[in-house]
Amino acid sequence: MFETNAHFQYKESKLRADKCVIEKVIKMTGAEFDIFSNSLLRDQDFIKANNDIGGVDEHKKRHCILVVGEGKPDGILVDSSGYNYARYSALIPNVESFLTTQRYPTLAELNKKMTMVVDYIVEFGGVGNPDGRGIIDLQDGEVTFGIDFMANATLRSTVLAMLSERSEIHDWVFEGNQLIVWRDLGLDKTTPLDEPFQVFIINREKFDKGEEVGEWLIFPTNAETLHGLFERIGIDKPSEGAFTIATVRMPLEEHLNDHISKYDSLDELNMLVSCLYDLEDEFENQYILEKLQAILSSDIVDIGTGVSALINLVDTNNFKAFDFIYAYNEDELGRWYSDEEGELPDGISFAEYGKQRAREEGGKFIPELDGYIKYLGEGKAITPIYNGIVPDKYKVVSTALRG
Repeated sequence: MFETNAHFQYKESKLRADKCVIEKVIKMTGAEFDIFSNSLLRDQDFIKANNDIGGVDEHKKRHCILVVGEGKPDGILVDSSGYNYARYSALIPNVESFLTTQRYPTLAELNKKMTMVVDYIVEFGGVGNPDGRGIIDLQDGEVTFGIDFMANATLRSTVLAMLSERSEIHDWVFEGNQLIVWRDLGLDKTTPLDEPFQVFIINREKFDKGEEVGEWLIFPTNAETLHGLFERIGIDKPSEGAFTIATVRMPLEEHLNDHISKYDSLDELNMLVSCLYDLEDEFENQYILEKLQAILSSDIVDIGTGVSALINLVDTNNFKAFDFIYAYNEDELGRWYSDEEGELPDGISFAEYGKQRAREEGGKFIPELDGYIKYLGEGKAITPIYNGIVPDKYKVVSTALRG
């Protein structure tokens, strides 16, 4: 939905428009413009000073001046035809954009191409994919309409800003020479694996000089992808101090942000997300999300703090030591257990049985998930698996910096 101003005629049989030549632009204050626009038939000194501009030439083009006001979205075309008032007048909506494109044809052409690129991404990115994920090759000239996005970080940032203004796309990230987008499928829930885990990496040297040059990195990743990112953001002195994480985006942010920050290492973050993806072999995506949320919000077991704690948690054996059941109260839990066991103990109700089981297991109901979480392991803490040394298969930084 868009808004503008327009002058409508009543029951016109066809659109009528004159070809016109703007000979001069008259600029005035917003207050002066308001007075002029509400008294077009009154003599004006600025029109008198320019009343030699006007009339229709032999090519049927009307010559006029354009009046604009500071802070006003629209302008007024005036053909005085030798008089001292606006004998002929017309509204020009969105006059600032109009003047910019007239004065700078090169900018107008770039704007046209950028719009075509974004429209293409919105129309075709992620279409037909069940998760709405689309991959755009930014080195494909047919997609980019001749714009070299890989050589210009400003244009890449502009494309992302334009995408942020389109409701059809809900997320995006650069990876190598590709732009990955996620269409808004109108779903109420996302899963850890459908919603990207990503960090915004910036060139520290340029940032210290007041310039923020960076890109989003999506996990899990590899050294080749990270190396390409370093090159594009201008890191020519390979070292871990040459870059920094500015922002972290993640699923379940309200729970995970207690453990993850922009100060964590890329290798550990890559390991964490890789382990999270490995859980797909054992569980459905939606179940992974809700079970993880239940564990983090229940505090039924001490999982520790920080990225290392999360790596331990999403280890397959530790994650399987928790059981998440879709039972929103004691009655539902009692029914679930009676179905599993094939009978209900004599003399008690479903609610009483559910209450008894929850007490024995030390489980907790998670109202926001309509579920119940319990810990099947021994003790009050999960088994430590990760010793702080990232396995080589997850390491990306050192290799990426070496190139």
